[in-house]
Amino acid sequence: MPTPRAATTSKHAYRTWSPAHFSIPRVCALSLVTTNYYVVPESWPNTALELNVNWALAHGYTFTVFTEAILRGSGKAAVLWDKPQATLRVLQMGARECAFAFHMDADAVVHTANLSLAPLLTSYFEPRAATHILFSSHGSQDAIGAVGVEACRCARVGAACSYRQTMPNYCTMINSGVYIVRNGELSKQMLGHWAGYCGGAALAKAQWSKDRSSEQKCAQRIWEKWPAHVDLVHAHVMNAAAQVAAGSDCLRSPLFVCHFYGVPDDERTRRLQRELGERREVLRAFVAARGERYVERPGVALLTSGAASSERAEGGERAEGGAHAAGGEQLGAQ
Repeated sequence: MPTPRAATTSKHAYRTWSPAHFSIPRVCALSLVTTNYYVVPESWPNTALELNVNWALAHGYTFTVFTEAILRGSGKAAVLWDKPQATLRVLQMGARECAFAFHMDADAVVHTANLSLAPLLTSYFEPRAATHILFSSHGSQDAIGAVGVEACRCARVGAACSYRQTMPNYCTMINSGVYIVRNGELSKQMLGHWAGYCGGAALAKAQWSKDRSSEQKCAQRIWEKWPAHVDLVHAHVMNAAAQVAAGSDCLRSPLFVCHFYGVPDDERTRRLQRELGERREVLRAFVAARGERYVERPGVALLTSGAASSERAEGGERAEGGAHAAGGEQLGAQ
């Protein structure tokens, strides 16, 4: 089995796992876990990381987890603004190393491990070179399996519709926890606008950092400001609520990503532990079949490796002081 490229840890509190075999185009998956809760083996952040990191490696994607707040704002919502900041840093590695960035909130998990991003890139990015960001809607009243394409078709980029406001709210309200970004100057401009509180003044920034819904409202404005370059799909495509409809469990469905927003910690932990217990050996075999090495309890590894360690990547390249991603490319600083 080929030796995988080593994971590296950064003094800037991120860690990147890289595969032995990269996808074409290259995809950089990322998440933020800004609490030390992730180091508890049975915690939901650590469980979600194990599912997501190994899914990414199996499909030839890098996976970067940021474990410390990038911004130093005040208020409980301040950390939410780190999402566009972290995505920008990953994209600054360049399009050759990171043609697309795939962001997932810490409480979102890839449920169907054999599915890659290729169908989404083919369906939503290849037909339209102008599409730079793919968001999904927030929640859904549809039962599992009813993707709601017709109900939400007017939310799609380039749709020849004039009645967006007549669609159900779940078609037009963005959930910014899971999204895909094409690497390019325009996408960086849009992410910069998002990270900059949608251009808000200092007073607005202070207020927005305290409003837990404000970052999502800003993502909504991105869609409205650049309608020809931001696509919006039904939640079931890549960001389904963990409890999709009455009595329905996303983890008991064929859906791609299950997002545990609004679910109490103890229930998240219970359901994700069950998911990992049922799927770990299957996922381990799937990762091995792709010529990759399974990463056990990545959250614990983040603690034991040290915040400023350096490791050798495949081929002898060195990540000095942990300030570089595997392969020697430095994550950009804002």
